[in-house]
Amino acid sequence: MSKNEELDYEMLNIEGVYALLESKFSRAEDLFKKACTLEENCFESKCNLGKLFTIKEDFDGAIKYFKESLEMNPKFIESLHNIAVAYYKSGKLEEAIKFYKEALTVDENYFQSSFNLGNSYYQLSDKEEAIKWYKKSIQSNKTFLDARFNLANTYRELKQFSLAIKTFEDILLTWQDDPKVFYNLGCTYHLQEQLDKAIENYLKAIEFKKDYLKAIINVGLAYDTKGEQEKAIEYLERAFDINPKLDFVVEKINAIKKAK
Repeated sequence: MSKNEELDYEMLNIEGVYALLESKFSRAEDLFKKACTLEENCFESKCNLGKLFTIKEDFDGAIKYFKESLEMNPKFIESLHNIAVAYYKSGKLEEAIKFYKEALTVDENYFQSSFNLGNSYYQLSDKEEAIKWYKKSIQSNKTFLDARFNLANTYRELKQFSLAIKTFEDILLTWQDDPKVFYNLGCTYHLQEQLDKAIENYLKAIEFKKDYLKAIINVGLAYDTKGEQEKAIEYLERAFDINPKLDFVVEKINAIKKAK
């Protein structure tokens, strides 16, 4: 390939990526395919075509292109990772796991693959194995908060509450204004019947997201458990104002009023 052809190949890939980012799928596909006419070993373009077909949710088409990319370059980590993503999204978890692990043999610190391995094992209900891979992802990228969040929730589901609380609190050292973190920390305290701490964190979640329905409902339920019926009714009625179709909220309000 001449220098001009090499430059054209690279430019076509770059233009295709920009078209993909702008959701101009037909143009992106044309550019990537044109790039392949200039370079026989076009594993990058094949990978980009796989990403395009993944976005379009044509997972069989995506897998076909990723496989073609890997035939040209078996160690191309983007294709290894993304073929696993396509398998995961199509529900073929064992195949996804196989390719995520293969990606990690190329780069053991490829934190996206270790994180997605955690998600894959979680979907297979193997939560202990999921924890192992979430930890590996965090080890590879200490600022990757999604892995910490999933780790904390998995600890909670396993009733390892002290580990869940510590992990949520670690997240809040960096992610100080995310309502879902406060909400989930509140849920963890709620499950332990530490109602004051649960309410404190639910209210913090509501502070950052005024219409956070689940947090508002849980505040009402926590106040009811504490015997503070007026506050319980206040928050449950607020939840009803947000969504009047929640029959269980209406039933709970009526039950509290009847018991007073």
